[in-house]
Amino acid sequence: MFSLGAVLAAVTTHIGELSSARLRGRYTSRATTAAYAGFSVVPLIARGRRYPPPSPRWLVSRSRPSLAREVVADAEETALEAIDGDRLPEPGPVPGEAPAERVPVNALLRRPMAGRVSPFVAIWFVPLRSRASGS
Repeated sequence: MFSLGAVLAAVTTHIGELSSARLRGRYTSRATTAAYAGFSVVPLIARGRRYPPPSPRWLVSRSRPSLAREVVADAEETALEAIDGDRLPEPGPVPGEAPAERVPVNALLRRPMAGRVSPFVAIWFVPLRSRASGS
């Protein structure tokens, strides 16, 4: 996911590359103005947004089992309303679902995963080490 600032930089660069010199400043300023107007509207939209309830598993891990039961009961009530029924169907296995496997961590260091993991290590951990050493 991109941050809004990064998207604005990409859009203005794209506009600069594609528009004529005579109109480049006008188009770039319009795009920037629209972006900043959008930035100011987002908090107003988010204020009215209804956030999902916390996870029952998280609530139980925080020693709040009664609230976890409430969240599950509300979810079941919403599901019952959606299916126009008086009872929810029993959960069953998902057809075609592959069983979960435990993968040893050292499997990441062997082919073919080693080639996929090494760029991740280079991108994330090498700069952190450089920052920690003060360089």
